[in-house]
Amino acid sequence: MNKKLLALVIGAVLFSIIYRVQPYRIDNFNPLLALSLFGGFVFNNNKKWAFAIPVFAMLVSDIVYQLLYINNLGTVQGFYGWWQIANYASINAVALVGFYITKVNAVQIGTSSLVGAILFFILSNFFVWAEGMGYQHSYTFSGLLSCYGYGLPFFKSSLISTISFSAVLFGIHTLITNSVTEKRIA
Repeated sequence: MNKKLLALVIGAVLFSIIYRVQPYRIDNFNPLLALSLFGGFVFNNNKKWAFAIPVFAMLVSDIVYQLLYINNLGTVQGFYGWWQIANYASINAVALVGFYITKVNAVQIGTSSLVGAILFFILSNFFVWAEGMGYQHSYTFSGLLSCYGYGLPFFKSSLISTISFSAVLFGIHTLITNSVTEKRIA
């Protein structure tokens, strides 16, 4: 991995951590799903990093949330139960989608962003329903559908942010790869 690409990955992780803990951002509007897609693409040959990078970003931001919360500087808990692991698993499921990106173009990035956001929505809301978190829904198919219905407002933000941040990450990646290729040709 060249230095510019490494700098992009590190910058994306730091940006994700800082952006996620901003107090006045829209719920679920953050770069974590885009970071997962990007990690799946960039680290396709070294999958442990594809999974570790978004989990690291989420874990550090959860630690910051928790520190703010226990010091009465924030209202969001960073750690809220053992089932929080389901969110980490859902983030990693999005990295799997990134493994299937073969070419950086608008169609593949847009489609992957859509699939990744839908996958995260389905998994995370299923776990909310299965664990009885948040809204209390009966353990029936109707209750599951109700849980998905309550999650729809969050999905909109998640989808828009995944598409937006993916466009930025993959766009910068394209600029970096093109500049490295041009230097080799020259």
